[in-house]
Amino acid sequence: MSDAVEEAEARAVEPVGAKQRDAFISYSQSKNAPLAKQLQRGLERLAVSRFRPMRMSVFRDVTSLPANHDLWQSIQRELARSRYFILLASPEAAASPWVAREVDYWLRERDTEHLLIAVASGEIVWDDRAGDFDWRKTTSLPRNLAGHFTAAPLWVDLREIGERSHHSMRYPPFRAAVATLASPLHGRPKEELEHDDFRQLRFVKRLSWSGVALLVALLVLAVYGFFDASRQREAALSQARTSASQALAARSGQLLGTSPNQAAQYALYAEETRSTPESRRALAQAVTAAPYARRRLRADADSVTDMQGASRPAATDVVLSGDGTTAAYRSVFDDDRAVRLYDVPSARQSRVVRAEGTPRALSRDGRVLAMEVYLNRVQLWDTRSGRLLSTMATGHTENLPHVGHGLHALALSPDGRWVAASHYTPEGEAFAVVWRASDGREITRVPVSDARVGLGFSADGSRLTLVDQDRREVREFRTDSARWEAARSLPGMPGSTAEALRYSEVLLFDGARKALTRTSERAEVWDLEQRRRIAVRSLGPYEDMTVADDKGIFLLGGQDGTVRLYDAALRPGTTLGRLTRPASTIAMSADGTQVVVASYGGELNLFTTGVRRGQQVAFDEKDFTFGGSDPRRSDGGAPVRGAHRVLGSGHGPQARRDSVRQPVGEPGGHGLHAQRGQAIRRHAERGGLRGRRAVRRLGPAYRKAHGLRDGRRRILLLADPPPRPVLPPGRPVRGRRMERRRGTARHPHLHPQHGDGGLRQIRPERGPQDAGSPERRRGRHLALGR
Repeated sequence: MSDAVEEAEARAVEPVGAKQRDAFISYSQSKNAPLAKQLQRGLERLAVSRFRPMRMSVFRDVTSLPANHDLWQSIQRELARSRYFILLASPEAAASPWVAREVDYWLRERDTEHLLIAVASGEIVWDDRAGDFDWRKTTSLPRNLAGHFTAAPLWVDLREIGERSHHSMRYPPFRAAVATLASPLHGRPKEELEHDDFRQLRFVKRLSWSGVALLVALLVLAVYGFFDASRQREAALSQARTSASQALAARSGQLLGTSPNQAAQYALYAEETRSTPESRRALAQAVTAAPYARRRLRADADSVTDMQGASRPAATDVVLSGDGTTAAYRSVFDDDRAVRLYDVPSARQSRVVRAEGTPRALSRDGRVLAMEVYLNRVQLWDTRSGRLLSTMATGHTENLPHVGHGLHALALSPDGRWVAASHYTPEGEAFAVVWRASDGREITRVPVSDARVGLGFSADGSRLTLVDQDRREVREFRTDSARWEAARSLPGMPGSTAEALRYSEVLLFDGARKALTRTSERAEVWDLEQRRRIAVRSLGPYEDMTVADDKGIFLLGGQDGTVRLYDAALRPGTTLGRLTRPASTIAMSADGTQVVVASYGGELNLFTTGVRRGQQVAFDEKDFTFGGSDPRRSDGGAPVRGAHRVLGSGHGPQARRDSVRQPVGEPGGHGLHAQRGQAIRRHAERGGLRGRRAVRRLGPAYRKAHGLRDGRRRILLLADPPPRPVLPPGRPVRGRRMERRRGTARHPHLHPQHGDGGLRQIRPERGPQDAGSPERRRGRHLALGR
């Protein structure tokens, strides 16, 4: 009765028209789950192309059973659909009730011919006499298989595979075992299945290698395309740089006549963008057009508003020490809003003083800086350490009207020990005050007619001179005795005017023995000792004017940006250069050789008056120096003369015959020592640059020398003339032999051809007066022509 019920249930769960499965794997989940998983995968993929759907459908409970409220009913349904039953035998499977129920169902509904045994662990022993398994020794099979086999079955041994955990189809024993189980499922011999599987494996390998080769080919093509695109991009950029360089060079040529500074900047931009014949020609023209320009320390602001007031109209202020070594600069266009100190010889910023105020004066050695601070105060700063030394106040600042703000005249003694200034009081009175710098104490105070007076100290600081224009008198204050001497009249001196303060000023120079009075239209020079006018001149539109204390030469900054020198008789002289905007503030060293100029836009430039390009200059590893314009040497010897020949300007004997003898500038002039810089030395030894550019940073000032070739003529351009007239020791350049003929040592030199920038080789003649001078043993020099 029970058997009939079970058969009826089996027929009920068997789906009508359901797709059959090829095999049903029965196993113990606690022990043989990994092996069953790999066995299912091997049976489904064996001898099947990787690009086709699987031919075999093998049931395993974990992957094939859906969620159901009746698990056994789902298992019965899958058993009814399966053609083969694969028992993964093990002691755990033999003890599992689920495996026993599955075996009972299969034995009741099917036969043992479609039951395959794979031994995962344990023992299986067949007893031939009993015609059944030896159940005393068999541990891997469930007991409900007893009596169902009439002959010994062929089972697959997977015990070694299970122990080593080699469950991969790449492992030959496992593949062979899978092929043994798959042979009856496919109805094909085992050897044929293995052959098909090997063939598919070889096909996959060939296809994989073909894919790898294709990827490599595509990678090569991509790399080639990348480099080809990069090459085309570089070619396009090169053409763009060339066009930009030519455009900048053309712009430089347009600005030569009106703004040499801007022309030089455009020429440098063109050379840095791309070295072309046009850029090299622009550099040569810019150097020729601005022979006195040294360096641009600060660029002009992009946009400048009209910031001109009544008392201090200049938005940028700059002062220079008497020895020309230190400059102090402050501009409202500077983001730091601090005072920047510059070392003039090296043209480099040395320190930033974090102080609010306007630089007004520097001591002669540049160690003490006098600054005007809000509400008529003076601060003294140490430029070496950036430390505040002392503060001095006029003491008349309460209820001071705005028009009275500011110290109109301020003087600092050359030794930095005394300070003098003029100012207004709230009552409208004007005074001149003298302070001792060491403690900031007021020494004396004297009333004056107007705050726009002239104040100046003597060279030793023992005497302060005061020039009062409205009273037409001059007074002197002795610092040793702290007393004023009697006033002396200055008949004929013009009084102060009511025009802008920047035009009404009295400048004292030559140890405070002479004075320059100026207005917006007129300038006069007075001898204070003889109390007479010695020069007078009408001036054109200008912004600022200064004087060299020792030399008595004047410098005027025009409204068109022109910076021009005037001699002691106020006769116009050399034009040093031209700025982008009006030259608002100018300063000059006591000897008149160093000049700093600032514009309303914050531009700061260095000029030199004692040297022109074309003179030689030597330098060592530390300094790059120039000599004075005096044709006589500093040691009193005769000027150096020699012969030259042009390099690169011609070829053959005719070029040598065309060479002429001309005098050569002194060794302390302006040029370049070939010993400094490997690139320059190498090109100098070859006699030229052969179409290539050599850029070498020279010394701590980061000055650059540009070696150029323009057509058949070689040029050496030198930016930033050096600062100090010192000739350092040198040695001949390695690689060139010093010739000795008839007891005379000949040293090759290079010198520029006058006017066109050609590069010449000079062999100085050795005379009896300078046979042992160190300058004759200095080795090779490179020089820069105008």
